[in-house]
Amino acid sequence: MTFRTPLSWAALALVLGSAAAGAAINPTDRGYFGPEPVKGDNVPYGGPIAPDTTGGPDAFGYVFTDSTEPGGPVYNFIDISTTGTSVALGDDSATTVPIGFTFSFYGADHTSVDAASNGYLTFGTDGTDFSNDCPLLADGTTPPISIFPFWDDLDPGDDGALLYHQQFGSCPVGAAVPCVIVQWEEFDFFPGNGTPGGTAGTFQAVLYQTGAMLFQYQGGPGIAGSGATVGIWNSTLPESLLYQCNAGALSAGLAVLFETPPSGDLAITKSGQVAIGGPYAYTIEVTNNGPENQTGVSVTDVLPGAIVYVSDSCGGDFSDGVWDIGALANGATASCDLVVSLVDPSTCTDVINTATVTGDLFDPASNSTSTNSNAGGNQVQDSSF
Repeated sequence: MTFRTPLSWAALALVLGSAAAGAAINPTDRGYFGPEPVKGDNVPYGGPIAPDTTGGPDAFGYVFTDSTEPGGPVYNFIDISTTGTSVALGDDSATTVPIGFTFSFYGADHTSVDAASNGYLTFGTDGTDFSNDCPLLADGTTPPISIFPFWDDLDPGDDGALLYHQQFGSCPVGAAVPCVIVQWEEFDFFPGNGTPGGTAGTFQAVLYQTGAMLFQYQGGPGIAGSGATVGIWNSTLPESLLYQCNAGALSAGLAVLFETPPSGDLAITKSGQVAIGGPYAYTIEVTNNGPENQTGVSVTDVLPGAIVYVSDSCGGDFSDGVWDIGALANGATASCDLVVSLVDPSTCTDVINTATVTGDLFDPASNSTSTNSNAGGNQVQDSSF
């Protein structure tokens, strides 16, 4: 089986371009759907949120692709029910699973994870939540830092269904790197029916040392997930990316891959102030904080009406408001002086100007813009101003 690992995103721009058409989901903006349901309530908590075959990136950079998408993950369910460690869970309970390596999730490193009977993995403090949320909420009702292969009100204890987990030095599914597989085998929806077979179904999550996550759905009467949340969530940011919620869009033989593409963190600073007299220069610096080399780096700086372009030190490339830097290696910095003048150099004028940098690889947005203000027009040549 093959799928795209973080080192194989040659077509990243195409994937993110298709996602930008509406695949990215920010559930924290979707409002509040009502009170928390009581145990056994079969009314879905919010939603539905239907899936796209690709989605993201969220603000951290996670994207997802499912097995129906060309180039997406290939479904290859590795049944560990005869080889893995078995755990008998009760209703609304969890067990700690050793990962076997350091797994990074939203920038934090973990060596163990709690596997909940209700179909999710959590690095937080709540492994008992039965009421799947859609949207995911940063109000204490959602397990705080979690991975949701199939979050629903499940009850394995009713008929003795077991959870399994197993570590691999070279993963038998996907990339040949260390991984851990957690498998929910023939789980029931609450309150269960007292007989083996599982009214929900069998599914698994694969965590890779690369930080990627693969969800696979083997099958079962309720595997479509009409009441299930599928996605990832970190309430401390808060940031989330949902594949589906209460939409019934899952199916036997489906695989969904969450991962972060290569990124180059571009930081921009703009210094210097426009003042009476002039002309004066802004100095614009762009640094690639990595970890990858960036390509297609470009700075856009549309001048406000109070000032006009005079010249620049980057070969005249800034005359149209765009400075094309091109490739910028990890750790490298590019600098350019943008010389401007006030339209009326004798009049004190408010000038607020913003420069924005972009690149081909994913770039966290927090430091990709820099705004400069002259605080109402600095007095330089006229001492009586």
